[in-house]
Amino acid sequence: MEEFITASRTANAIMQNTTFQGVYLLLEGKKDKQFYNRIIDSNKVKLKTTSGKENLREVIKILNSRSFKRHLGIQDADFSRLTDNDVNITNLFMTDDHDLEMMIIRTSAFDEVIQHFCDEDKIKDFTRKINTTIKAKVFELSIDVAYLKLANEEFNLGLKFKPKSINGKHLKYSKFICNKKFKSLGQNSLIETCYNYSLGKCRETQNKEIIMEKFNMEKKTQHDIYQLLNGHDVSNILFILIKHILKSTNGMLKDYNSIESSLILVYEKINFKKTDLYREIFKWASKRNITLFSNELNAA
Repeated sequence: MEEFITASRTANAIMQNTTFQGVYLLLEGKKDKQFYNRIIDSNKVKLKTTSGKENLREVIKILNSRSFKRHLGIQDADFSRLTDNDVNITNLFMTDDHDLEMMIIRTSAFDEVIQHFCDEDKIKDFTRKINTTIKAKVFELSIDVAYLKLANEEFNLGLKFKPKSINGKHLKYSKFICNKKFKSLGQNSLIETCYNYSLGKCRETQNKEIIMEKFNMEKKTQHDIYQLLNGHDVSNILFILIKHILKSTNGMLKDYNSIESSLILVYEKINFKKTDLYREIFKWASKRNITLFSNELNAA
């Protein structure tokens, strides 16, 4: 399976492929591939997933060290800009926001997905009820888990938020976000849920009192919301809203993956041209006289 392929093996496969003379765009995972496949020139660019950020970085380093010239990579920024932990690797670029999903959510795609899945009258009624925008409400409910993840990274709390394997059980957001009233069930519920989920997934997890202490310490800091929030958290909480609160009956709505795939599909490609990521990659390609993007994105 792809998740067990080493960075060295991926790098070797790229260098040994003599049939393709274009550029390799290296990505973290399959969702990234789904997105970038819409904006690149597929005749000149081959997308290659690497099963995660660490593997991506290692593949880039190996290719750099071997003086390979036809590669670049894109990784999620995650918390790097908040923790002053920017990674400076030649030919590796980062998303403008926390991750690809947050770059998409920043645009009108967020509202378009809700409109796609939900009845217009239900959307209007809910908006009147909360007296704010749906995006603001979803962000409000996403902040605590974001701060917990940031505290976990800053203080090495030993929490895990993803399954060990592709088929593993996912974190249940409904255990700390009420799927009947669409409100937080409280910080204790959040920490209890994430603590229990982490047991057995990490060598050592700090006790809940320490986790709460570091979480509260982190919450005193102020950050750019698009650098702080994780797109997967927002997608999961948006799924709760669409499925359980707005009562969507759309058969295509299965789980948060349906939300993320829909965000990618409705995203207007011209928005990518407004990003720093686009400008940096375009500059990289221009210096090498390389075409990376589809026609509508290819002009400076």
